Amino acid sequence: MSDFTRNELFDREVESFRLQPFFPRPRRVKILMVTDGAGSFDSTADFGLGVVIELLKLDPWWWVSFEIATAHRGAGAPGTAPSTAQYQSFRFDAPPAGAKLADFQEIWLFGVLPDGVAPALGPDEWTALGEFMDEGGGLFATGDHDSLGAGLCSEVPRVRRMRCWKRGGPAGTPPPQFGTDRHDTLRAGADGRFDFDDQSDAVAQVIQPRFYRSWSPYPPGYSRHPHPLLCGRSGLTIDVLPDHMHEGEVVAPPSVAGDGEFPGGVAPEIIAWATVIGRSEGDAVDGRTFGVLGAYDGHLASVGRIAVDSTWHHWFNVNLVGFPADSSELEKIRNYFWNVAHWLAPASSQQAMFENAVYGLPHIGPLREVFRPDTPIAQLGAIGLDALGRRASGCAIRSWIVERLPIELQPWFRFPVDPDPPDPPIRGPYMGAELVLGGIVQQMLKLGCGLNPPGAAHERKVIARAVDRGVAVGLKALIQFEHDSARYMDRFLKACQQQIARIAIE
Repeated sequence: MSDFTRNELFDREVESFRLQPFFPRPRRVKILMVTDGAGSFDSTADFGLGVVIELLKLDPWWWVSFEIATAHRGAGAPGTAPSTAQYQSFRFDAPPAGAKLADFQEIWLFGVLPDGVAPALGPDEWTALGEFMDEGGGLFATGDHDSLGAGLCSEVPRVRRMRCWKRGGPAGTPPPQFGTDRHDTLRAGADGRFDFDDQSDAVAQVIQPRFYRSWSPYPPGYSRHPHPLLCGRSGLTIDVLPDHMHEGEVVAPPSVAGDGEFPGGVAPEIIAWATVIGRSEGDAVDGRTFGVLGAYDGHLASVGRIAVDSTWHHWFNVNLVGFPADSSELEKIRNYFWNVAHWLAPASSQQAMFENAVYGLPHIGPLREVFRPDTPIAQLGAIGLDALGRRASGCAIRSWIVERLPIELQPWFRFPVDPDPPDPPIRGPYMGAELVLGGIVQQMLKLGCGLNPPGAAHERKVIARAVDRGVAVGLKALIQFEHDSARYMDRFLKACQQQIARIAIE
């Protein structure tokens, strides 16, 4: 194991609990990583994904484990290293034994070779990938400049319209490798110059995440958060990526209403932009901004989610080796990798992850010290959010909670997309997440999870019923909280009116 993945990955407390017999087994999420022939899956090759694979395998969360399988479409381009994939000459419509698409929860596509060189997907493979997503499977796709990645990705349903893959494609022509109109995100190295090797140094590019409104008790009644793919642990916003001298481009379709490709009219969106810093000296380039990351929340339409990236250079070893193991930039980039794996998991996997996470909460400090079912659930919920938030993004946790609510209530708790504040500002059910999670934690404590270890894991159906009871307890507490708040506010407003009248008389 490399120093890169060893440093700060293992939380000994969590790891020790995960190995106990009374803990449920982590939800296994199987990911199939596919390249079109070039690229490697080891940790030493520049154009390799080994560092990312090690990270996903070794992150010690008690609620999920990621299992990675690797496949190459072909033997590779002339001069590339021999394949290190488990499966060779892979086809999505006729996968080899042990690699049926239905066996995986996610498929990640890294299109490395240019169009015309890479073994292109045929119509039967497009259909197979479309069916995989329609059944709830998550899909990640990326290429690079020009048509790199087009053979693998440019005709995949939905994906084809979320990124520029090739000239004349449905999303538009991708940016070139050379010229002043390339998407060059390099940041100058220590010598102040822009060199090829600067993509491998410790200087990251800063990206601009899209922000969404969520409820808050504080004026003006809302707070901001990025997309779940860019929510870091402990409240961090992921705003950096490795830099590179010629990236591709992510786009959002101008309209998806009525076209049938995106079910339910749910539209993909750009969730972050990158900046090209213009310069006239040396290898000149024009300044601009462009879409660097995109996402489609297919769960809102009962299909799989999709994430797209402007370039696989954000993922390859060559762009990661320069970051010190303890750098804050690297920690954010690690968070991004893990978020993609987590967010793309099907809805059923998300539900199982949530059940595992809350079942384990009473064993994790500080809830291990609280462990009293009669503790106010608002306190249990706040401590639970903090404990989970040290290991997963707050966006993921709150999404778990919302998705466990009755479907009729979910729209009331989802985050509005409109970036402008409402008029007039409204507080909204800002205590919903704390109280619902608090109710769930209370029920976990009543199962005995936080007292003496029961010696064997409860059956999943028992855990699921306890979660549902906790949701009901939390909603009941939310009703009481809002009624009490309304009565208090009514008395306060009447007192204000009385004083206004008194001031006017005097």
